[in-house]
Amino acid sequence: MEHIKSIKMKFITTLLVSILFVFHSCEAENNDFFGKWVIYKYVGGNISALSETDAKAYIDREFEFQSNYALINNIKFDDPKYEFRTEQALDYLFYNYKINKNHIGINDDEVEIVEVSSPTKIHYELFVVEDKLIINIDGVFFFLTRKTIKEEQIGQKFIYCSKGSFRGTVDLTGKETSIKIQYSFFSYPDELIIEDQLGNILLQTPMKSTSTIQEAIIDLTNNTDINSIIICVKNKNSNKMSRWRFSIDIE
Repeated sequence: MEHIKSIKMKFITTLLVSILFVFHSCEAENNDFFGKWVIYKYVGGNISALSETDAKAYIDREFEFQSNYALINNIKFDDPKYEFRTEQALDYLFYNYKINKNHIGINDDEVEIVEVSSPTKIHYELFVVEDKLIINIDGVFFFLTRKTIKEEQIGQKFIYCSKGSFRGTVDLTGKETSIKIQYSFFSYPDELIIEDQLGNILLQTPMKSTSTIQEAIIDLTNNTDINSIIICVKNKNSNKMSRWRFSIDIE
């Protein structure tokens, strides 16, 4: 319950801020809900109205959730109502979908659910599982990850999310005191490397996948000559399907 309350509070924060800091990136952090999402894989249920070909056609379909509208399965919801709740995962998925919770990668006893509805549209419910969403459409469970965008940056905070390898540069003013990094690598092992403009390594994470958000801090107090950082994500065996997310807060 505490976790679902946290999501509700972040919804309020999103409304007040309007848009979260983004750069080569996602619109929000791990448990935020508003923003753009895209289907990247699917798992069939016990009973499905979609053929394998039909299900594959959903890959890369975009979804969007905002305070005043939602786009779900190519249907636009005006002034949608969002309801959050938790259910016992084992019982809820068995009685409503006839599947075991492990079938769609839910390991916890409880599952977080967001129900989206509108007076003139059918309602949809989505499962919030770590940093992804799962939705059932015609008996098939589709997995959504945040859509990578290149739009805005607020202050000195950045969020990145994508898949495969990555390399980018962030300019500094030379007056920063620290860099706070939060990162997660899911599906496959990844490695995050941050260097200064001369190629000196400031941070190098282990090549592995993560089950929780990891955090690290780079102290810049004695490195006032650093005027930019280079950020790299490397994938084990150059796995292009590797998926990751990290945020950088420069102070």
